[in-house]
Amino acid sequence: MSTVRAFLLILLACFVLGSCALFFASPFPATLPQTMAQRDLSAYITDTTLDKFQPFVLESGTTRLILLVGGFPYPNDKPWLFILKEDLSLAQNPFTLGELNTIASPFNGTRAMIDVNGNVVVGTAVFTIAGDTIVPLGNTGGMGGLNSWGFPVVSFGGNTVNVRSTGLMLEWDRYLATWASAGPMSCNLRPTASSSLWLQNVLADPDPASTSVILVFSGDKDSASGDSLTHFVKVPRADFGGGMQPNFMDAPLLYPTVTKTKVDGWRVGCTDDGIVAYDSQKQDYIKFAFDAPDTVERLHVGNTGDDRDTVKVAWSFSGGYTCAYDPRTRTLSKVANWWQ
Repeated sequence: MSTVRAFLLILLACFVLGSCALFFASPFPATLPQTMAQRDLSAYITDTTLDKFQPFVLESGTTRLILLVGGFPYPNDKPWLFILKEDLSLAQNPFTLGELNTIASPFNGTRAMIDVNGNVVVGTAVFTIAGDTIVPLGNTGGMGGLNSWGFPVVSFGGNTVNVRSTGLMLEWDRYLATWASAGPMSCNLRPTASSSLWLQNVLADPDPASTSVILVFSGDKDSASGDSLTHFVKVPRADFGGGMQPNFMDAPLLYPTVTKTKVDGWRVGCTDDGIVAYDSQKQDYIKFAFDAPDTVERLHVGNTGDDRDTVKVAWSFSGGYTCAYDPRTRTLSKVANWWQ
């Protein structure tokens, strides 16, 4: 083969690969073969200084919607809430903050969930699911905004929202199915400790009839090595209705706990195959079952640097994929779970 012909073939291959580069890019190089779809949103998100978007994969029965939710401050006339189908096509025109303010005035909150009735809640706005789209219903009444983790609970017919920790206290707010307030609640994590615990995540099956959730805490250090510890604590959903045992972190028989070393509690997800987390020591993604925590599957992804503060990840509970949003390229990726 002549040098010129070889050069032309290489050049042609570069053009072909270039035309598919967006589709075959990946938020993490090791997941490149698993990339299923991508969506470039730079035509909608034109100002990167305001780019604080977080993806959510919301599931209700067989319905799955992928939401990309913005942050504050943000102009009222800019797209702030994107609703996408599973192929990452837009299900409908994105909502601006101005439009959301007409649905739930004043609009507040930066998180999304499915409520006990199967409706979508974003901040203070409630939507009903209509096929692959969502239709505004109104606001959540007295709720100041969904700004932290929330999940529906069938056992007491309502919604547990804004689960958070302050020092050694776990706090949350209860709402009835109609979003009438059932009052704030709290419980001690421990009686005393040398350091505070931080709630970093709440892992919940989207089925409101599920019996438990897993709370993810950090703050402790291993007494021998000084390594950071992350605690995964299984708590009955019914206990959020007022039955939480005081100092429940010290009651492992009632609230089983799995502890991992050097696991990033912010980069944690929950699937029907188990818990997914980032091992910062070995620079791997790991997957393990709560009931078999020592059986671990790994995917080496290397040092992701400051990706915790940039690339935002959401796991589909039963869909077999992960969604990752990269604000540097304003691109949303859908990646098949690497252990399948």
